[in-house]
Amino acid sequence: MRLITLSLLLLSFFGNLKAQDKIEEAANFAADYICNCVNKVYADVEPEIRDLIIKIYMLPAEEQTAFVLGLSESIQTKVIQQSMIMADETRAVEMDDCNNKMVQEIEKKYKNVDETGFNEQDMINTMLERLGSKKKCEFAYMLMKIGMEQEQLSEDVLIEEEETDGEGE
Repeated sequence: MRLITLSLLLLSFFGNLKAQDKIEEAANFAADYICNCVNKVYADVEPEIRDLIIKIYMLPAEEQTAFVLGLSESIQTKVIQQSMIMADETRAVEMDDCNNKMVQEIEKKYKNVDETGFNEQDMINTMLERLGSKKKCEFAYMLMKIGMEQEQLSEDVLIEEEETDGEGE
């Protein structure tokens, strides 16, 4: 999920923001930029499949498998095909490029602002809130949420491994 990793990297550039209104302004900018990037890069993922993927993600984990198995074989095949489009390495490169351009825009726009009052988690929450509230950004919102969850799981595993390694000493 390079989208998430790179998008979170951009947050380091928000360290220069000083007031809540600037955080909100930057969060709106980032949300719009991410939304546009996702919609452009994944434009050929069929809207009905996007909606279905969102619906599956919104279900509790224990219900997801049963839901997918309840779909017709043709829809299951379509979801798999569309998922392969989404996983294509070219898409990751396109998202990297888009994110790099976004970071450049943010650096330009917010380069002279103090870092007083900046809170990274507030920024992330505000950006996600903006993505989630925009009808055409639901897919980007879902991808960001999944990516953040995966990153949190990875961090938890690393912490657990470090704790385990420390016990053997």
